[in-house]
Amino acid sequence: MDLVGSLLGQTAPVSRELEGRGHLVVLVGGAVRDALSGRSWREIDLATSASPEELERWLAPLGRVRTLGYGVVQLRTQAATYHLARLRQDSAYQDARHPREVDFGSSLDQDFRRRDYTVNAIGLSPDGTWIDPFLGRSDLERGILRALPQPVRRLAEDPLRILRGIRLISERSLAAEAETEAALWQRDALVRTPRSRADQELWRLIQGEAAGPTWNHYQGLLSVLWPWAGPTGLAPWAQEPPFAILAMAVAGGRPEAGLSWLKGHLTERRWQRMRALVDHLGVRVDSSAQAQRTMAGSLSRSELTWLACLDARHYRKTWERAEREGVVRQLALSPQAIAALLGQSPGPWLKECESWLWQRVRIDPEQNSEAELRRAVLEWAASSGPTEEEQQ
Repeated sequence: MDLVGSLLGQTAPVSRELEGRGHLVVLVGGAVRDALSGRSWREIDLATSASPEELERWLAPLGRVRTLGYGVVQLRTQAATYHLARLRQDSAYQDARHPREVDFGSSLDQDFRRRDYTVNAIGLSPDGTWIDPFLGRSDLERGILRALPQPVRRLAEDPLRILRGIRLISERSLAAEAETEAALWQRDALVRTPRSRADQELWRLIQGEAAGPTWNHYQGLLSVLWPWAGPTGLAPWAQEPPFAILAMAVAGGRPEAGLSWLKGHLTERRWQRMRALVDHLGVRVDSSAQAQRTMAGSLSRSELTWLACLDARHYRKTWERAEREGVVRQLALSPQAIAALLGQSPGPWLKECESWLWQRVRIDPEQNSEAELRRAVLEWAASSGPTEEEQQ
């Protein structure tokens, strides 16, 4: 089944429930755009004439329902997460994010006219009929980002739309048409974007298939929100956003600001690892084979590649040696096998033994065989093995 058909099938239980009660329901938003582009989707958006109160009652048997405000209801099922928004027309915006008033109604035309870009104003009825008043499917096929009429006003009233447009350009390698491109460069509007929502868009932007070119093109605009981030190549880090953020911060000469930004996005352990990685920058690596193997072995492949890209003077040769000779990433003898060899239960001593083994194999990778490590474990046990207390 094609993705559009799959999307319709996944939405069918919700659509049947609402249409059976006499209400209009139309698939809209990112899932429709993703299905047309041959991509998988994370959530499904629907526009409907039903009220939030009605949706809460009628959809409860299908899954977990909660109201999000502004006429939007979320439904979570085992199959998918749905966001159902009541058809509406917005008034002027009061805080660069929320309209002063929302006029709920049943006009699909008015609902589509309040949207931001043509590729986000594509609807799909449950029977498979396309609703495309602004020719968004054509723009999507041609790789064009086009704002709806009066783009300067439309994007300025909710500046998150500016970031959403730039993120779409990054994710889908779109090109903004001239009037839309001009409307995107509204620094005074962009600075009013709620910071938490802006950071969410940045996190997605840097993972796009065109993240590097997009970031570098709009960096002068986006610096109003992230002044610490400079232009840099992001292609190697598309799947590893923390490395991308640090690369941007280093390019801007403010790595500590990048670390500060990452603080709320990573676990403490991962964040500390990233901090240690930044501390490596500018540190000379001993050119001896032993020192370079030890250095490479203490870093993940991604970490070493990041250092080699950003600090080639100190780390390129170490990276080349690691690529040429290989670096041990896993001991040939498991912790369980080490404990069994010594007839001991696992304890603090085991980490000490493994650390000692790592020192050996990083210096000489040929030591990383089961036979060699068994001999090394017995050697370690004879000189500094488990204490009598640990053996009890």
